[in-house]
Amino acid sequence: MSPPLLGEVADRITKHLQLFAADSKVNAYDKAKMIFPYDSPYATQAGAKLRVKHKGYLSGELLSKREAIEYLAWLDAGGIGDPVAWRMSVTT
Repeated sequence: MSPPLLGEVADRITKHLQLFAADSKVNAYDKAKMIFPYDSPYATQAGAKLRVKHKGYLSGELLSKREAIEYLAWLDAGGIGDPVAWRMSVTT
């Protein structure tokens, strides 16, 4: 089986992020920061990399294809969070 195309990975990550945004427990309003953790989240191909944005006003995280596939696998396994949370979970 060939590895997934980066655009397919982006679509699947976007679906996860949109589920987080729709979940009132995961996307609970942070009164101290005055934000929702997930605001118009999406993932998109950016050349040979993938950009993941979980807050519309941030530039997002750039992931290599390998990182994007690993992040997607983490999400598919039940992980909840942005790429920063994923990186923290795999380094601890």
